[in-house]
Amino acid sequence: MSDLGRADWSDPERVKKLASSYSQRYGPVFWMAMQKLTGGQTRTTIGDFGCGPGLFLVDALSKYKAKRVVGIDASEAMLKQASDLLQGKLPEKDIILKTVDFDSSMLGLTSGSIDLAFSGFLLHEIRNPAGLVAQVFESVADSGLYAVYDFVSGNMQAFVDHMKKNGMNDVEARRRYPHMCRHSLSDLERMLVNAGFSRVESSVIDVRAVVVGIKGKEQMLHDDTTPVRTMSEEKHRSPWAHDDSEVKCPRCGSENVSRVVDSWAMSRGIQVYSCASCGRKFYDRGLDNYQPTYSEM
Repeated sequence: MSDLGRADWSDPERVKKLASSYSQRYGPVFWMAMQKLTGGQTRTTIGDFGCGPGLFLVDALSKYKAKRVVGIDASEAMLKQASDLLQGKLPEKDIILKTVDFDSSMLGLTSGSIDLAFSGFLLHEIRNPAGLVAQVFESVADSGLYAVYDFVSGNMQAFVDHMKKNGMNDVEARRRYPHMCRHSLSDLERMLVNAGFSRVESSVIDVRAVVVGIKGKEQMLHDDTTPVRTMSEEKHRSPWAHDDSEVKCPRCGSENVSRVVDSWAMSRGIQVYSCASCGRKFYDRGLDNYQPTYSEM
């Protein structure tokens, strides 16, 4: 699957366009859901994984009374804009910005150093989202939170209508749906649970969702009247628990492979993959044994 949601972030106009659309993507409805799920107490260190131009960090800085921010992104152009935006809002030593390719590099953060971690529209972009979530878990402090904000699959027409409302044409919206809505709400919840987060709760916003998990047993501080969805703390046997960072296509040997979300296969311990190099689909029958035997479809 090609990365249809990614743009050329070396293009200043692309970076500017993303920044200008921030208020549309992170409007009042998002912040209402986010703060209901995370509570209103101080979160000293906030980390944004896929921080882009830093706009979320600026908002979160004031909303959670943070004293330190960590922004990680694959784009140096994005981080340059984040640096300019954050300048003067905190002492320089308390603004940490790092360039990391989430597909090929480790985060390299100190264990337990983040009080509130966040990823916005990132997990559908990377090859091994479960692996990243596991790394985020290690970086989060005890009683710290991880919030994920992303599109969720399930209703293509609703996604198309949403994107058309925001200026995208029908054909392009339909083309992007399988990539941008790569995960279901349950997929996102399970990724957090399998990484070790507990009390995973979510709030759906049209074709998007906010999913929050805690590292430890602290109770969520959301308003009890908020409609949230709670997932069991039990770690389900799930293909998302498998580390597929070294999966190769059995036909051409390429590592440029992506997971194919197939609920029927996943319920039977089978994960389907697609090779972007030769187009071959293949699957792994016994993920929970951690001894993959790949077969072509």
